[in-house]
Amino acid sequence: MPDKALSQEITTAKEQCLNLSRKVPHVHAVHNGLRVADETAIQETARIAYEALTKAEAYLVPVAPAEPKKLLRLMTTVSVAAVEKFVTKEYFKVDTSEKAKVKIALLLADFSTHFLPKVEEGSLPGELKVHRLLAWSLDDPIMAELGDPRFFSTTLADLWVMLEKQPSGEEGVLLTNGWTNNFYIHDQNETLWGVNAFWYAGRGGWLIGAQSVGSLVGWYEGIQVLTC
Repeated sequence: MPDKALSQEITTAKEQCLNLSRKVPHVHAVHNGLRVADETAIQETARIAYEALTKAEAYLVPVAPAEPKKLLRLMTTVSVAAVEKFVTKEYFKVDTSEKAKVKIALLLADFSTHFLPKVEEGSLPGELKVHRLLAWSLDDPIMAELGDPRFFSTTLADLWVMLEKQPSGEEGVLLTNGWTNNFYIHDQNETLWGVNAFWYAGRGGWLIGAQSVGSLVGWYEGIQVLTC
């Protein structure tokens, strides 16, 4: 029912209540209190008002709760090739020379401790989704939006394949403007981490780090999150 009809329904109810209320005799004092001479008319007034308002309520549509604001915007997808057995320490090495397959300037401590010992058994060709973070956030809300880690987490081989496409900080899918590219990857003990890569122009290579997903250090708007 349109708002105009709903308004008319309520107006009619009010008029009915007023008409009946005029039938009620004046209230007069009795000893130290007050009483109404005709209770039946008052009860009838209340009944009519209740029925009319109940009828009007049936037309009120509850306001749906606002959808939570999205943290991620899908920017593009990129194909990644199949990788055979991936021995991390054979690939991720600090080397910014011209002969380096990927110029790496720094491997931060948490990455070195938790990921260099890892050996991945290989992966099939697939596709990575590239998301832009729309607002500052911790990892938990980001991962909640992504869903089940079994389906969105990536691998060290995926990270390496992406780095190989931009080995010297060339323009490409990965950001090279100082902002982080974040991958959710399980370490050698199957613990999920945020593994991040950003082009460190001052050192002429990639900086690779790892941050616990339980960390209270959040991610800034504008970084990229790459997922399966």
